[in-house]
Amino acid sequence: IQKNYEDAMCNLGVSHAELDEHDQSIAAFTQCVSYYPENVKATIGIAAELRDKADKAQDPERSEFFAAAYEHLQQALKLAPYHSTANDHIAYIYTKRGDSQAAIDAWRKSVSRSPKADRLANLGLLLVKGGEYLEAIEMLKRARAIDPDHQPTYVFLDYLCDTYARQVEPGTTRAEVYRLGLIAQKNILRLNPKNAVAAAKIDVLLELIDTETRRGQVE
Repeated sequence: IQKNYEDAMCNLGVSHAELDEHDQSIAAFTQCVSYYPENVKATIGIAAELRDKADKAQDPERSEFFAAAYEHLQQALKLAPYHSTANDHIAYIYTKRGDSQAAIDAWRKSVSRSPKADRLANLGLLLVKGGEYLEAIEMLKRARAIDPDHQPTYVFLDYLCDTYARQVEPGTTRAEVYRLGLIAQKNILRLNPKNAVAAAKIDVLLELIDTETRRGQVE
């Protein structure tokens, strides 16, 4: 048996990770990287486990784990700049640090290679918070097309509606924004028929759409 077989060491790290055995997982991935420094999967594996430990820790350990995870992700991204999983993790860390633009850039790289609904939705949310509403709408629509049952997409679309409606001119344009909110609430209700808040919001949005449409016709 080959003692330092690359895939075996990496898979051992994955197995420990699935059991939430963070230290054992890090040890296995680290051993893999020590023999195979260009193994991106193992390098990301170390970072992912450190990120999980950070989420469960308190400062100063929390900050130390995030910093260590960041260093491993930087190494992984040197080897594979558009690796989606690496960019997912580093976007998360940037968001925790409050560096929204760096997080947006990372999510953009991630979706350019693998446009999954959760990635597009997370990018859309950060774009809303950054005031880039039109691109946010595009990302959230793409997320919905990929996975119509991805609930966070509709939660973020509702947030976009609440935020963006205050920024646009009253009338037809604002009515279109409210229609996005209506789509969001109808799907939230579809996914959870007992959601009374969504049902109530639908009634409110229908009235707002009617009001703004009439205002647009008068103008």
